[in-house]
Amino acid sequence: MRRNRTILHCVHCSAEFTAPPSQIKLGRRFCSVRCSADFRVGTTKPGTWQNRLCVHCANGFRVETSSTKRFCSRSCWFAWHRGPNNAQTTRIQISCSACGSSFEKNPARIGGVNYCSRKCASAAHRAKISGNKHPNWRGGSVASKGSSWRLIRQNVLDRQGGKCADCGMSNESHKAKYRSGLHVHHRTPYRLSLDNSPENLVAVCIPCHGKEESKTNKALRAKDFETMRERSDRDRALGFHSDDDGRQYDQCPTCNGRKAKQATLCRSCRAAEKFKASKHLRCPKCGGRKGPESKQCWNCRITSGHYK
Repeated sequence: MRRNRTILHCVHCSAEFTAPPSQIKLGRRFCSVRCSADFRVGTTKPGTWQNRLCVHCANGFRVETSSTKRFCSRSCWFAWHRGPNNAQTTRIQISCSACGSSFEKNPARIGGVNYCSRKCASAAHRAKISGNKHPNWRGGSVASKGSSWRLIRQNVLDRQGGKCADCGMSNESHKAKYRSGLHVHHRTPYRLSLDNSPENLVAVCIPCHGKEESKTNKALRAKDFETMRERSDRDRALGFHSDDDGRQYDQCPTCNGRKAKQATLCRSCRAAEKFKASKHLRCPKCGGRKGPESKQCWNCRITSGHYK
């Protein structure tokens, strides 16, 4: 038994229970909430309590007359509000944009594209970004490498004596270690060139093949970057730069950067001009701000020992 707790007797069921001084001061008389409710039902005036039927399950329950309770339990409340009898939500029958099946949806959540399930939404998203629609598309892969590929592959292996062109691993050692023969690598990817000529083919092992593919992908990325840079230089030479949304931007006369058509300078140059026009000037030592009458900024004066 904990300290400072007093033994009391329940007014309704006469059972013993303990209560701290704070609850005794408030006048606690019952051992539980159930006993308090049963005691109130038996001692209240006639007409204060009444029997009602649950809206969902039609079971009877007892409540006070002033109560607006319509359900016998919380589970019935949730079940009724999820069902079709709920008058608080008006759902509309619409069709799925992916599979075409009809389903109900709240009018406030209906947009231009509507999906009945996450599965349909994922499938539609995959269709939007698959293949050449993806921004990182590099041409994809080709399942077939042309006619007579087995004969072409064997000719490349025979030409190199059945050895890797980089490390010299033999075809037998490769089969024993990796359970497959040597790979034949396209110097220019087949998906881009469709070239099976001997000059474009070389036999390599699996590790060396990975290195060659890394070099090829790096070269392709560099080529894409050069194309983007050439396009940017061309737009800069024409005096404007256009975005994908169709808006055009002029060239800043100060820094040759991008500025809005209506503006005289770009954002950075406008900030620099505003700083020059202010009462603060630049420190000749660190480039920070200094007062108009000071030779250096506050930090430079402290580090130089001006205040010693």
